[in-house]
Amino acid sequence: MKKALLIGNRDCAGYMSIAAAEKALPEILGYALDTVCEDGFSSIAYEDIKDYDLIVFMPCDWKDRDNLDASVELFRYILHGGNMLIVGNGLDVGDRQELKVISASVYKGSSYYTELDIEPTDLGKKLSGCDETVTVRDIPHFVKPDVFKTSDLLYSFRYGSVSYPALFAQKWSRGKVACMALDLTSESICALAPVLKAAAAYFNS
Repeated sequence: MKKALLIGNRDCAGYMSIAAAEKALPEILGYALDTVCEDGFSSIAYEDIKDYDLIVFMPCDWKDRDNLDASVELFRYILHGGNMLIVGNGLDVGDRQELKVISASVYKGSSYYTELDIEPTDLGKKLSGCDETVTVRDIPHFVKPDVFKTSDLLYSFRYGSVSYPALFAQKWSRGKVACMALDLTSESICALAPVLKAAAAYFNS
């Protein structure tokens, strides 16, 4: 069975906590899951993570921690063939340039909980096996994809009259990165299963 490592925080606000993801992800993704809290992760080494098939990155305070070395090691993991799913608040990496590079996006901010329609693209339909719009209450995170890196858009969400990327992905060297601009909360995670499965299928493609 494939193995995934979840990086997050159990002690932050409920909507950013890893508790719901820790419970639901193994069944949704089909990965055995280990979990580590971001506050004890600054000394991570490539040797500690190289055997994981996937890292799910959803910390709530990464940008405020002394974790430059850990960010470099995560970058090394991707370049050597690792897969990373960057989720919600994990897209806000502050001045950690290595993680900005691999997400290939610029974080613009987030909004309050609201109802969102998450729509699959043709690629998202193919990868998830789902052609239906997913409606959830969640926190949308607004990102601007890097124009110098071509991303595969799998899902988008409507906010007002504008469409934003909800799940986009790209290849880096031997690795792959998918970015999900929504939080995995106890309220939304099961409804977002098709989106998560599209990310997993992208990694396996």
